[in-house]
Amino acid sequence: MLRTLAAAAMLAAAPAAAHDAHEKQAGQDWPFEVVNIAPNLFMLEGRGGNVGVLTGDDRTFIIDDKFADNAEQIRAAIQSVEGNAVGYVVNTHWHGDHTGGNASFGDQATIIAHENVRQRLSTDQESEIFDRSTPASPEEAWPVVTFTRDVTLHLNGQTAHVEHIPNAHTDGDAVIYFTEADVLHMGDIFFNQSFPFIDTSSGGSIDGFIAGLARGLEIAGEDTTIMPGHGPLATRADLQAAHDLAVMLRDRVQASIDEGLTLEETLADNPLADLDEDYAGFMDSETLVNILYPDLTEGLSAQN
Repeated sequence: MLRTLAAAAMLAAAPAAAHDAHEKQAGQDWPFEVVNIAPNLFMLEGRGGNVGVLTGDDRTFIIDDKFADNAEQIRAAIQSVEGNAVGYVVNTHWHGDHTGGNASFGDQATIIAHENVRQRLSTDQESEIFDRSTPASPEEAWPVVTFTRDVTLHLNGQTAHVEHIPNAHTDGDAVIYFTEADVLHMGDIFFNQSFPFIDTSSGGSIDGFIAGLARGLEIAGEDTTIMPGHGPLATRADLQAAHDLAVMLRDRVQASIDEGLTLEETLADNPLADLDEDYAGFMDSETLVNILYPDLTEGLSAQN
């Protein structure tokens, strides 16, 4: 039996929890920090996933839109940098802390995402690790433009290349690279300075996650500015550290599997415990073992 996180506060902060995970906190004041990355290009930090914002004459383009009750804060943050109305939204994946605002923005904006994001938002979803269900989102929250491999947008003086990363954090992940600004948004394939989360119930896998980080490293140059899905603005060195951490996590759990240990024995031994002090947050080492062991023995990673 997979174990859930014990701390209610940790679950309340879960980036991949169901759309209602933060309902008890709705209405609270959640300050956003607006980080200016390049001319007309910003990152909004705060509750939920990091939002990328590109302003200009072609209407504002945003990457992800946090939770439903954050929509007005996002609009206020855009107004604070003299941005106009949101005309385009790209979702990096389907989780509610990245798509919760879709319904609010969807009446005026074009929502774009990988085809699996639309499929998951339009149907009920189950999370085994959290033992919870996520009901389908309202139709106005569904992406209206979908792609299978990649799509390129030409907006506000930027070329934004959106590329699908298969079976990484989920089965619908995308990264977005702004060519002229040399800025890369990694979505939840990149948790900066903390343990990653691989949502195996949504088609994610540790091998795909590592491959996604490696693809980010291929795209990024030494001077590329990187927006993680969660955590502070990052550099290529930070992305490399996240890649190396993910490889370490996989290899340590795989070593236990190779020794013939069961899941219960691996949990008792916990080969990741020494990393909690530096990286535990939403994810802790025990939960990661519960995710990685089945993935490496019977999941997508085992099939690769």
